[in-house]
Amino acid sequence: MLRFNKKDGGTESIKTTNEQWHYIDNHYDVAVLPILLNEGIDFVHADISYLLTDAEMIKQEIDIGEDCFMIGRFVNYDGGSNINKPSMRFSQISITNANIIHPYSKDRNLGYKENQEAIFLDMRARTGYSGSPVFVYRTQGSLFHENLKDNEEQRFLIPYHFMRLLGIQWGIIGDDLSANSFGEEIANANPQNANDLKNMSIVCPAKYILEVLNKEELKQQRDNTNKLLLQQRGL
Repeated sequence: MLRFNKKDGGTESIKTTNEQWHYIDNHYDVAVLPILLNEGIDFVHADISYLLTDAEMIKQEIDIGEDCFMIGRFVNYDGGSNINKPSMRFSQISITNANIIHPYSKDRNLGYKENQEAIFLDMRARTGYSGSPVFVYRTQGSLFHENLKDNEEQRFLIPYHFMRLLGIQWGIIGDDLSANSFGEEIANANPQNANDLKNMSIVCPAKYILEVLNKEELKQQRDNTNKLLLQQRGL
């Protein structure tokens, strides 16, 4: 069930079936659903260029310690199907290029790849945030410049704004690993330091979302839609 806020207040729900979602077999915990929304829905469109790739991570030197935020809906807070009140959580990237064993890769026949690359955030979360988008951002950078003439260090503030979709949050590492559904699998993947990962959020990198979006069937749908829009605009 997808639930959206409406511009005039209230919410609108859209039912979906498993057959409508697109994914890649033996892949990461990511699926894509093409959807057409009416003008009454209150939403913000993120262009595909906002998805963070490995190349851009290297170019922007994005690594541990980067600021990020997650937008989700904590159902235990607002507690009702007629309320769709988002919440935000802020943190930093703790580990990049982490490997984790997906807990459902063996026993639920869902076609998930067993060993999955993930990004760990130093972000406390609870059940209900799974599937939430996580963004990495910078609001302002600074540059230290040494003037060779008088050997004085000068600081210049440079307006620098950057935001990209880091990925999708798909899991959490609970307080008690022994009682958490991810506990045994995380311990298997990282037996020596499993307890150090408590209260972290697990993020599937955006590049795997992009991989699903670039399936030929979905690319063709986007091309057809773009052609139709251009025709409607007389272009």
